[in-house]
Amino acid sequence: MHVLIRQAVIIDPAGPLHQQKADIRIKDGVIAEMSASLKVPADTVVIDVDGAHVSPGWFDLGAQCGDPGYEYREDIDSLCRAAAAGGYTGVACFPNTSPAIQSKSEVEYLRRRSQGNIVDIYPIGAVSTGCEGRELTEMLDMRASDAVAFSDGKQALQHAGLLLRALLYVKPFDGVILNRPQDDTIAANGQMHEGVMSTSLGLKGLPPLAEELMVQRDIELAAYTESRVHIHNLSTGRSVQLVRDAKAAGLKVTASVAAMNLFFDDEALFDFDSNFKVLPPLRGSADIAALKAGLADGTIDCITSNHVPLEEEAKKLEYPYAKFGAIGLQTAFSTALTSLEGTLDVVKLVDKLAVQPRQLLGLPLPHIAPGQHANLTVFDTQTDWIFQPHLNLSKSHNSPFFGYQLKGKVWAVINNSQVTLSSI
Repeated sequence: MHVLIRQAVIIDPAGPLHQQKADIRIKDGVIAEMSASLKVPADTVVIDVDGAHVSPGWFDLGAQCGDPGYEYREDIDSLCRAAAAGGYTGVACFPNTSPAIQSKSEVEYLRRRSQGNIVDIYPIGAVSTGCEGRELTEMLDMRASDAVAFSDGKQALQHAGLLLRALLYVKPFDGVILNRPQDDTIAANGQMHEGVMSTSLGLKGLPPLAEELMVQRDIELAAYTESRVHIHNLSTGRSVQLVRDAKAAGLKVTASVAAMNLFFDDEALFDFDSNFKVLPPLRGSADIAALKAGLADGTIDCITSNHVPLEEEAKKLEYPYAKFGAIGLQTAFSTALTSLEGTLDVVKLVDKLAVQPRQLLGLPLPHIAPGQHANLTVFDTQTDWIFQPHLNLSKSHNSPFFGYQLKGKVWAVINNSQVTLSSI
């Protein structure tokens, strides 16, 4: 494979040409040379971007995949196509499959099944058997088979004692537990953010307290065990402050936010469109401002796609009966860029999309320098585009973004000696 990226502004603070415009020549999957201007060898794929950016390939922390068991929602190949179109070269997948990713054999299956794709798939092992919150899994065995973290994914860990034991279990090998914060005893049967909008629509609310109590609990357990906990996809201002205080105290606490929760507030639900029914729920404008501030000051480490593919039968229902979730891999970058204009510059945005997720999981960071494996995302921050159904590469179609104008185009991703060019 011979590729020449022409006249791209390089975003890689650890590389030799950070924020400089250059040509990058890639041969057989390795960056061969970089210079202000390079000749084009024969049989070369030329990506002429003229001032757009190239960065280390982006990484999504905690997407849902349907393989095994729910391949009609999303299989490995469709997940990788959607991820590559969205600029990702790596995705860590939650264990909510059938069977759950809960033992060495399932981890190894997912690793084998994903080999040869342009996108690297990293299994997140289940904390509890079947993600049911009762009995701990053999996390050490899964770690030995390259599970990168442990979580019950979309199922919040309700039992404090189970999380305590899990944190103690992973501490010797510096593992990390990811938990989506929601106390189901408070959130029970909630349909959307609790507030004026939920009252006007006559829907039972999901109180911010249901999230914040669990964030506080998880921080306390991290402090007690001196182990690592990642609070996955914050949505309230008070949650952000709790994490900010925990970090100031030196605790091993990290956090993420879903791109969609930066873009829409709860008023998007005015017409009961179930594609806006997601977890965490879309909150109010004050919460969104707090999430943006948390990204700006480093309280929130990374931005996720919160990709949850679902079949039509699960979404095209009366709102209270529809399942929670929306696809997000193809729109997360543009959603974040559009939402964070004036809050994060392109260097900080790449940090949230590419660097921090890998650092959190202890994965090697790709760099843009001669001799390095070419793991790259080529993108611009100016092109406006509209996400239309024919552009969707997921097997599922539960997106609230169809018809919305977004800013920022992914031109190409390069990884594993393969190139995917944008279809936008």
